[in-house]
Amino acid sequence: MTFDFSKEEADKYVWEYFARKSGIKDQAKLARLQKTAYRYKDTAGIQIDLKAAVTEAAGFAVNDGRLVIEGRDMGDIGIRDDDAGKIEKVYAYVLCAGKFEIDIDPITDGFADLWGNAYCDVCHRLVKEKLAALGKAGMMVSPPFGPGFFGMGMENLPQIMELAGADRIGVSFTGNYMLPLKSCAGFFFTSKTPLNLPAKDCASCTGSRLSCSYCRNYS
Repeated sequence: MTFDFSKEEADKYVWEYFARKSGIKDQAKLARLQKTAYRYKDTAGIQIDLKAAVTEAAGFAVNDGRLVIEGRDMGDIGIRDDDAGKIEKVYAYVLCAGKFEIDIDPITDGFADLWGNAYCDVCHRLVKEKLAALGKAGMMVSPPFGPGFFGMGMENLPQIMELAGADRIGVSFTGNYMLPLKSCAGFFFTSKTPLNLPAKDCASCTGSRLSCSYCRNYS
């Protein structure tokens, strides 16, 4: 399946995610930032185009935390065996938020990059809502998992993209990164009861501090 999301649909949520990524808590500062951020957004020439390709896995298993789909090892997803039996379906996805790579000046480029990250988060949200609507009543959809999440290696990215159908939405892999740059790939899981997922905080992260700007600068 493929999904296309309108800019109007995404714009209902995007400031929420932009503000969250800014790290600013003071409401007066956020209000000033909002005016500035939207001014740069309107003049930067970014191309907002939210779309996703999603494929339901035909057969899957979780062995000692590792997800295996159709006999292919997709990597450690951080879910232990006692929760694996709760998973009803696995969906591989690729999404893209549009083109946010510009070259005007450092400030404009920086704001464009932040908008791209925020729209990626919105696209994740919209895909999750679509999958929830497609499922049975009461079925829960997990947060996204995939390469780059809590130390998951990037080596499985090409086969995840192939499984999801990245070519259907024009997303490719160069060998080092995805194009367009504001693209993501991974999995959503559905279950009848909540899964015991890895905590979303620094203390629980299994990634390397060398790949995290926060860790490099503040720890």
